[in-house]
Amino acid sequence: MKEYTLKQLSDIGVISQQLKRVLVILGCSTSKDMIELSNDGIKVDYIEKSHKLKDELLKAISDIEELDSILPEFVASVNAKPKPKRIDEKKFNKRTFKVGDYTEHLLEQSPTPIKLEDLLQKIKCYLPETYIGSIRANLNGDPQGRFVFFLDGYVGLKAKEYDKRFHIYSIEKKKIQYAEQRIMEFLTFMEEKHRSPQSHGLEAEESLYRWYLDFTKSTAKELAGLRATFQQYLKEYDQWMFTPFEYSYKRNCDQVKWYVDENLELPAQEDEPELAAWFNSQLECYEKHKDKRKKMFIDLMAYLEDYGMHFYDAKSAKGKAAKKKMRNVAPQKEESPLGKYSRLFVSMRERKNYNTCVVQKALLLIAIGNLVQKGTIRSNEITLSDELLMEFADVCLDIMGTASSFNIAIPFYFMGDESFWTLIPKDWNTCGDSGEIEPTYDYIENNYSCAIIDNDLFGLLSDEEGFSKFRKLLSESVKTPSDRE
Repeated sequence: MKEYTLKQLSDIGVISQQLKRVLVILGCSTSKDMIELSNDGIKVDYIEKSHKLKDELLKAISDIEELDSILPEFVASVNAKPKPKRIDEKKFNKRTFKVGDYTEHLLEQSPTPIKLEDLLQKIKCYLPETYIGSIRANLNGDPQGRFVFFLDGYVGLKAKEYDKRFHIYSIEKKKIQYAEQRIMEFLTFMEEKHRSPQSHGLEAEESLYRWYLDFTKSTAKELAGLRATFQQYLKEYDQWMFTPFEYSYKRNCDQVKWYVDENLELPAQEDEPELAAWFNSQLECYEKHKDKRKKMFIDLMAYLEDYGMHFYDAKSAKGKAAKKKMRNVAPQKEESPLGKYSRLFVSMRERKNYNTCVVQKALLLIAIGNLVQKGTIRSNEITLSDELLMEFADVCLDIMGTASSFNIAIPFYFMGDESFWTLIPKDWNTCGDSGEIEPTYDYIENNYSCAIIDNDLFGLLSDEEGFSKFRKLLSESVKTPSDRE
C-alpha cells in the first residue's frame, strides 16, 4: 500500500486539520504511522477522550486503504515534482485579483476539474504567500456557490458536467449519503429501544450519540435539507428523546417503580440508601426542573398513588407531617445552615485504608464552594468535571502544599457516606458497594452521572459570607497540629 504524508491526506480531505494536529502531537507523520497508532489502545483512548476523534481516525484509515484503487491519478503524482510556475494567458491585476473569479476562469477553460495543488501553483503567481487551506476556505465560502469539491483533491464548477468518476467521489454527495445512513440508524435505535442514544452505552450507541450532537450543531449548507427533515422526525419521537440528565432521572424513577412493585413500599434506607435518598431529595426539588424531569416525577407520584401513597407540597402543613412520618424523624430545633453543616462535617466518616479520607472530603467541599462562588457550578448537581479536577488540585496546592498525594475520586466517592451527598448511578445494577471497590476517576466517570448535595448546603456555598466562614472551618480542620502552632 502506498504511503502518504499527513499533509497529503489533509490536502485531499481524508483527515481534518484538527485530527492532523493531534496525530502530529502523538508522533505521526505518515499514513503508516496512523495505522500503527490505531492498534495502540492507550493512544486511541486519549484521542477519543480528549478530542472525540476516534470515529474520524478509523474512517480515515479505511479511506487510506482505498486510495490506491480509486484515485490512480493522485497515487501517480504523490512524488511528482511540482510544475513550473507560469502566468496564465489572461492577465489579472494583482490589486484586484480574486481567487474565486480566477478559479472560475481556469475551470471554464478546463474540461475536467483542477487539482488543488495545481491551482495553488497558478495562484501563487499573484499571491505568493497563499496555501491550499486558504484556497479551499475561500472557494468553499464563495457567496455565489459556484464550486464543488471532490474527494480526490479536485475542485470544479457546479454548473459544469464532468466525468462520472468525479461525481461518484463528490465530498458533498458522500456527506449526504453518510448523514442519510446515520439518520436511519438513529431512528431505528429509537424504534427498538424507545429512547434516544446516550453517551454511556455500548460503543455503537456512543458513536450514534456523538454523531447526533455534531449533526444538529452543523452549519454545512449541503446538509440543511436533511437537518430540517431530521428535526421533523424528532418531533414525532419527542417522548423518547432524553438528555443524559433526563435519561438518568428516568432510570431512577423506573427503579423506584420496580422496588415498589416488588416490596409494596418505598425504597428503604437500610436496603436502598442511595435510591431512598434520591427519592426524598426529589420530593423537595422536583418542581424546580425545567425539562422533562419534572413531568417524570409527577408521573411517578401518580403511579405511587395507586398503591395508596400520597404526597403533598413539602411547605404545607400536610406535606411537613407526611414528610416527618415517612422519614420517621423526630422534631428538631431549627439551626442555621452553617451550624448544621459544621456539625455534620465534624462527624464525617473516615475510611479504613484511607487515612486522609476526611481531609480530602474537606478539600473537595472547598473546591466545590469556590466553583459555586465563581458561577461555574450553578445547581446542586455536582459532576466530576475537568474544572472541578483543576480546582481541587489548586486547593490542595494552596492548603496542603502538594496535589500529587491527593486523588479526587476518593472524596467524591466516599462522600456518599454522608447524609448531604447522594451519588447518582448510571446503572443501579452495576455499581458496587462502597466498601468493595478502589475508587478511581474512570470508575466514577463510567458508573455515576453526578452527585447531588442538599439544597441547604448549596445555599450555604452560594452565600459569600456563609461560605467564607465554612471554608475557614474546613481549612483549619485539615491543618496538622504543628501548622496550628
